[in-house]
Amino acid sequence: MVSLDEAVTARLKRGSKHFEVLVEPE
Repeated sequence: MVSLDEAVTARLKRGSKHFEVLVEPE
């Protein structure tokens, strides 16, 4: 079973590029 911490980390890594675009649109 995947822990909540691992799930959050995986989601952050997976959406890191999209998140950066939202924070600093170019």
